[in-house]
Amino acid sequence: MVPLRQKHMTPEMAAEIRAEAEKGDSESQSRLGDLYRFGAGVKFDIKEAIKWYSAAVEKGSGSGMARLGRCYELGSGVTRDHEKAEDLYIKSAELGCAEGMDRLAEMYLRGRGKKGTKEDAVKWY
Repeated sequence: MVPLRQKHMTPEMAAEIRAEAEKGDSESQSRLGDLYRFGAGVKFDIKEAIKWYSAAVEKGSGSGMARLGRCYELGSGVTRDHEKAEDLYIKSAELGCAEGMDRLAEMYLRGRGKKGTKEDAVKWY
């Protein structure tokens, strides 16, 4: 399912985001990862999504960490690895990223995280 904010993404808009991502803007890198992950304005390509999320993570992007973590949690484009997902969610949450906080809390609530408990989930919600 394509998120509403990306539903009307045109190839021209995607090209503008790509240009900023190629200049090293971490939030554009994370957004470009989303476009490839959902096939919005570009052809669906999960490997390209992982590439751009990883670039955003290298720049310290909390949203990039949360989204790459989600890929690891689901095994989307990478081998499923809940420990890597948890580590990325923790880093994202510690940066104040709401998406990372939510994903980490959900992981703990469902008993998937090894570094936290259901009680810890409450702290991140």
